Amino acid sequence: MRNKVTNFLKKYLDKTALRYLIVGLINTAIGAAISFTCFNVFHLSVMQSTACDYFFGSIISYFLHKHFTFQKTDNNPKRIMKFALSIAICWFVAFKIAEPIVGLLLSQFSASLQGNISIIFGKILYVGLSYFLQRIFVFN
Repeated sequence: MRNKVTNFLKKYLDKTALRYLIVGLINTAIGAAISFTCFNVFHLSVMQSTACDYFFGSIISYFLHKHFTFQKTDNNPKRIMKFALSIAICWFVAFKIAEPIVGLLLSQFSASLQGNISIIFGKILYVGLSYFLQRIFVFN
């Protein structure tokens, strides 16, 4: 079992993972600005705010991941569809997990604070889910 874990880590935590994190930091900064603006200024829900974030961020993310992270040069339309599907799945799963957990743990705090923490927690969950899904399913 230990060898399987070691082999898994060696296979997936490499230079590609580092490039993924660099692109992710850029995208997270842009996306967070969109999410927090939508939530705190326009008073959209967490799901609506993060949907705006991930819609616009995924366009930037696709091109950066395709060319920089995973270094693909083809113009495969199936890859775009797989990318969009992976974004949607990861976003939905991450924020459907984040919001109830944060609501439960921080029930004594304001809805605004819960929403802001849900956005942060959801982004953390999303990063882990999306790296593996994009690496294995989209850019394999």
